[in-house]
Amino acid sequence: MVKKKIKKINKVKKKKKKIRIKYSRVFLLIVIIVLIVLLVKAFLNIKITNIYVSGNDVYFKDQEIIDIAKIQNYPKTLMNSSSKIKANLENNVYIKSAKVKKKFLTQVFIEVEENYPLFVYKTDNKTVLLNGDKVDSILDAPIVMNYIPNLKYQSFVEKMGILDYDILNRISEI
Repeated sequence: MVKKKIKKINKVKKKKKKIRIKYSRVFLLIVIIVLIVLLVKAFLNIKITNIYVSGNDVYFKDQEIIDIAKIQNYPKTLMNSSSKIKANLENNVYIKSAKVKKKFLTQVFIEVEENYPLFVYKTDNKTVLLNGDKVDSILDAPIVMNYIPNLKYQSFVEKMGILDYDILNRISEI
């Protein structure tokens, strides 16, 4: 009988094996998780530090391009993708096209092609831009006094677009 009791006690002891937690491993795991969270948070908070603008020779200044792109406060770089900045720029009627590149997450390179005014068409009282679009505001450009037939109009706009901006700026009336 005593042997049976001893066997039962041994079985209970075997079942009640203590699970030993190694605190050093748990602490190391917590430290690694905290470091990963901090690194991800720091990566998400990287801000734009340098903005380079080119191609704005005629109509816009650098700061105006930065304002149109909506990056004037040097925001977080991951919150402003290149495509978002490009879309902001190309929504402006005076910008024909834009290229945006990011390097090293902190540098943004913007290259724009301006859609400057070619002439003011007196018949419509609108300004015609380089790509042929018309805007209601009258800008500083040569004034076309006569009516241009529809068959010749597109060709006229294309030939005016070929002219250098400095030469175009010297013309007052056509």
